[in-house]
Order: sequence, then structure tokens, then C-alpha cells
Amino acid sequence: MNNPLLCQACGKPLKRCRYNGHHQKYCKRSTCILRRKQERQRISYNRRYREDLEYQEQKRRYSLEYMRARRQKEREADTVASEISPIDILTGVVSQLVDEDDPAIIRERLKCYSIRGRQLSQQSVALGRSP
Repeated sequence: MNNPLLCQACGKPLKRCRYNGHHQKYCKRSTCILRRKQERQRISYNRRYREDLEYQEQKRRYSLEYMRARRQKEREADTVASEISPIDILTGVVSQLVDEDDPAIIRERLKCYSIRGRQLSQQSVALGRSP
């Protein structure tokens, strides 16, 4: 008995096509068809990249430009991240403590904490302690 032909993508047995069964490697499932297409495109791209020097240089230039732009965006994002407001940090901490995402509830909590902070600082001033 012949060993069943197995699909290279999924590993399941496949039914040989009577016209091209001698070189058939993939079954007719959609994911296997996609893999076959990706492999064919990868082989074609690699062949063209090796053989066509102009295409190779074009791809290298594109890659360099892309990486420059990406690094520039990362630098800009780092400068923006370094300009974080203390109010934003405090709001984030309060939202974690209260375990709430609603901005109205967080503002209410911040007001309560602000009132409590003023009361504590006034008490320490009245007792002669510096805040």
C-alpha cells in the first residue's frame, strides 16, 4: 500500500490531483493555499533581490529611509513622554487607588483629597509645625 501524500503546510493527508500529482505538496484548504502563495512570493522576492542589483539598491534605500523616520518618531515620542505633567501622574495614581476609570468619579476623589490636604496643612500650621 502506498504511503499517503502529506500536505507540507498542515501535515494532513491530501488527495493527489491526477494532472499534477507528481509535484503536488499542498492540499486545497484555504490556509494551505495561503502558505503556498506566501512561499512562492518569498522565493520570487529572494531570487529578484539576489539577481537584480537595481532592485536590491532600491530596497536598501527604502529600508534606510524607513528606519530613519522610525528612529525620528521614537525620539519625538521620548521627548513628549519626558514632558509628563505631575497632575496627570496624580490622576493616574488616584484612578488606580480608587480602581475607577470614570473621570467624574476621579475628579470628585481628587477634590476630596485636596480638601483633606488643606485641612491637614492648616492643622500643622496651627500647631506650629511646618508642613
